[in-house]
Amino acid sequence: MICWVLLCLIFGLVTSGVSAQEEDPCQNFAGHYMTQKCYGALAAKKRDLSICDDPQRLQTYVCYATYAAGVKDPTVCDQLLTRHPDRQFGASDRDMCYAELGDIMADPSFCDKILNLDDWKDSCFSRVAVTRKETALCDRIKSEDERYYCYVQIDGTQQAAMCDMIGTPETKDRCYDQVARTKNDPLYCDKMTIMTHERNLCYKDLASKIEERALCKKISDRNLEDICILHVAKKISNISLCDEIESSFYQRDCFQNFLPKVKDVTLCGEIDHPDFQKECYMRIISEIHDPLLCGNISSTIWRDRCYADLAKANRDFSGLLDQKICGEERPAEKRDDCYLNVASHNLDHRICESVRSETSRQSCYAFATLKSDASQCAEIPYKDIQFSCYQSAAIRKQDSTICDRVSDTLPRWNCYEGTAVALKDDSVCNKILDEYHKGICHQMVSREFSIKQGENRQ
Repeated sequence: MICWVLLCLIFGLVTSGVSAQEEDPCQNFAGHYMTQKCYGALAAKKRDLSICDDPQRLQTYVCYATYAAGVKDPTVCDQLLTRHPDRQFGASDRDMCYAELGDIMADPSFCDKILNLDDWKDSCFSRVAVTRKETALCDRIKSEDERYYCYVQIDGTQQAAMCDMIGTPETKDRCYDQVARTKNDPLYCDKMTIMTHERNLCYKDLASKIEERALCKKISDRNLEDICILHVAKKISNISLCDEIESSFYQRDCFQNFLPKVKDVTLCGEIDHPDFQKECYMRIISEIHDPLLCGNISSTIWRDRCYADLAKANRDFSGLLDQKICGEERPAEKRDDCYLNVASHNLDHRICESVRSETSRQSCYAFATLKSDASQCAEIPYKDIQFSCYQSAAIRKQDSTICDRVSDTLPRWNCYEGTAVALKDDSVCNKILDEYHKGICHQMVSREFSIKQGENRQ
């Protein structure tokens, strides 16, 4: 019945595709089998069997069988002998045509017409029996191994012991694979001894189906084991399993599946991979608005980042910082680094007042005032950092008058020079009263302007 449905689908594709691609509507089908199915459907639609006679194509019997089913004339298979008397394997083609037709129509009477190929006859009865779920048809199979396998395919739960009676190793493995999937029992995967790849697939599929990660460890192919872990992780929603995947490709796929769904920040701590742990924290911290949730983060660095973001959003750099970020459960010698990091992240120099070490406090002001407004520069207690703050503000605002606020002469001239070069504005140099320094300023601007022109020409 499945094959008949497939045939109907191909008829539909051929019908819809003929007008758009009249010459060869079947050229895009993958593989000889599906291509011949398509040509058979096309031949039946046009009532033209000669479409199946192209000697360049393989599996001609498939085309004939599909045509026979389409026109409801099983004797078409016999024409493989009369239309092609010179074919060396004509009799075999005829038998295979009837086997294919039996499969398409789920009709055992066509299996009886197979005269020369016993294995194809057995296969025909087996496929029809499984489709119709009639164990009586299995009795007509000559090969004892194939007969047992036929029983198992129809009722794997009741006939599992028959696999042990099969002598052919490959057929026995296929039998165990069928029973394992029917009963959801991986012990039958263990019994597969010859077909290694199929045994690995058996473990992989059952691991996901019964949600058992341990089965993945039985897979001998590392790449397939990674895929197995990936499927189990998704099935049981366990992000920590992603760390067990060796392949960077499948590991990224695993984490990318979970990260958008993570709402509990404690789950980020279960991720060992530093890059994905960082991505997890960054994604979820942006959604945290409660300092108590920040406290659930196991990583000190990301807990600090969470508090810092929250402090920045609420403009609270006093109690929240002292009590939550840099005060609680932290050695005194580590607090300066904490304040420096928070101040740098938030670009707010007021936090630097809590830094005890003189050197660290200066560094804190230097980092925290990189983007400060000119009005804030005056609050910096260190002159050299304050002057740098004014220069950065003058360049950022494109306003050289901000340099006028620098109290010391030489630093003020350096501010004019830096601003003139940054803005490529030679006129700013004229604010420098000393001719020597003014000349250097003009030279620096001229050189910067020449470099820029050279880059534009390139």
